[in-house]
Amino acid sequence: MSSSWLTDCIRRHFPAGAAPDPVPLRETLDRLLTDPRGRRGKRHSLSSLISVLVAGAASAYCGPLAVAQAAAGWDQDVLAGHGCRVSPRTGLRVAPSPSTLDRLPRFLDADEFEAALSASVAAAALSPAIPAACAAHRAEEQRNQEERKKKRKRKPPAAGSFCEERADGWFRAHPAHPWLNPGTLGDPGHVPARPAAAVDGKERKLAKAGGKKKVHLLAAVTHVPGLVIGQDKVAKTGKANEVTHFRPLLEPLPLDGVLVTADAMQTTRDNALFLRKAKNAHYLWPVLGNQPSLNAQLNALPWETTPVAAATSEISHGRIETRTIQVLPAPAGTGFQDAAQAILIERYTTYKKKGKWHTRCEAVLYITSLTADETTPQDLLAHVRGHWRIEHTHWLRDVIWKEDKSLIRTGNAPQVWSALANLVLPHTRSNQVRRGNPPLCPGPPPRPPATRHHRTLTRLNTTRDFDESLGESPVYERWRSRMTKPGTPCLQSIPAADVADPEWATESISAHDAEEMVTQLYKDNGAFILSYVTGLLRDRYLAEDVVQETMLRAWRHCARFSPEKGSVRGWLIRVAHNIAVDKIRMRQSRPAEVAPYGSSLALVEDHADSVLTALQVRAALRG
Repeated sequence: MSSSWLTDCIRRHFPAGAAPDPVPLRETLDRLLTDPRGRRGKRHSLSSLISVLVAGAASAYCGPLAVAQAAAGWDQDVLAGHGCRVSPRTGLRVAPSPSTLDRLPRFLDADEFEAALSASVAAAALSPAIPAACAAHRAEEQRNQEERKKKRKRKPPAAGSFCEERADGWFRAHPAHPWLNPGTLGDPGHVPARPAAAVDGKERKLAKAGGKKKVHLLAAVTHVPGLVIGQDKVAKTGKANEVTHFRPLLEPLPLDGVLVTADAMQTTRDNALFLRKAKNAHYLWPVLGNQPSLNAQLNALPWETTPVAAATSEISHGRIETRTIQVLPAPAGTGFQDAAQAILIERYTTYKKKGKWHTRCEAVLYITSLTADETTPQDLLAHVRGHWRIEHTHWLRDVIWKEDKSLIRTGNAPQVWSALANLVLPHTRSNQVRRGNPPLCPGPPPRPPATRHHRTLTRLNTTRDFDESLGESPVYERWRSRMTKPGTPCLQSIPAADVADPEWATESISAHDAEEMVTQLYKDNGAFILSYVTGLLRDRYLAEDVVQETMLRAWRHCARFSPEKGSVRGWLIRVAHNIAVDKIRMRQSRPAEVAPYGSSLALVEDHADSVLTALQVRAALRG
């Protein structure tokens, strides 16, 4: 029954009985990773240390110190789930120390680690069953959305007033957009049946890999549901770029029948030959200025007389977007292996800025090896849009994990921590994470808006990973039973970790329970708040004082907490932030302390000890 928790994330998008086989992540790591440590230095297994780091990364801890502090508070069954060692002196499971977790990326072979992760998830992520399940999930979401629209009465969006319709049924979303045939209009969120992977690179800012070389990582991400199936470090030695690492990245991946999308940098004849001959895969690439002859050849095709094969139109995020696609057979002599079709995609975007509406238009040429019998224009339009899944992955790493601001900058550590972030990205995406702290709970039961669990992810290798990791402590169970009793409105559907009320803080709880609650609050949030405040104050001891005062204020003023406005951790962070700002302002308003007589005066040594010793010697000589 052992499986990776990544499979559990994928299963949420599958109907009953359609999920792929479990992926034994830790077993794969044990089989493929080489442990370079000496025999006497092995206390924790390598897969156990990686398991703890992944759990810490998924719990929003951004460094080995924070992860070790959180692991030190885990229960024995949690440590056993991670495979932590048993102390021969006490017979209890022991969490790895901060120094051990800090040394792990240094002796770990980053390329071997990436290969082990790819072997764990690539085969399941590229399964044809996943796009089919995601398409069914999309259709169900659309039905639910239509039902909600019927129940709720809302004003139509202001952008909808621009829509025009002709007598023959053709329409356009805006006067600056083209007229569309309703027969060619499709769903903007259409999921093609063919598996697809996007390839793009990302640079970790401020990170270095020896000398002045920057850490640049080239990754492959599936279009749905957005799993990172491979990552390779660019420019390990000598001069290299993303083009030269395209083949090493995709070489070990099972790409039979998979469509590979990339940016214009990868549009080369060698890459096309590699995909078609070596991997039996297909390509769909833009043709821009880096291929001037091919661009001119495709641009000379009769696009003016070619009808629109498929189109999408939507109003999203306050913008009016229209996409059209025209398809023609690829001309001869392109030099690209098995080039079958040439594509022209036009995008029209109307947005509001400073009270005025503006329209932006752009046209991009594409070339693909897929024939008209193997795909449809609607699928091609969806594949081009699906390539932006990898950009969303990079956004998550930058904004949610704050990767570019990380202090982990040297050696293999940046690449290893990026790989750990790639592992937990499917979990955050399946929970529909938005800007802020990533939610750490399973998604199925609906919950009130703006309330999220903030519990430590504690297991990797059971099919009940998340359910067992969210087990409530006895004191939380008592509080929840009190708060869900009749007569306590609006608290029956609030998660136990997010409950706060004046009665709960004063009358309904004993002194012993109060002490347990404060201990539990500090155990769940103390390390995270300490790390956050230390970054603001740059003073560890002052940050500990701020955390202590935060917990005290949280207990005294718990009546001010409202679950409808956010989670407990967000409330505590806001309180700690305000206290830290007060400390900074107080320190700035106080005049600088200087020596009263100036720093040029030398300090005079105290001769009291020498005088006392001389007196004792003199008395001894007289006696």
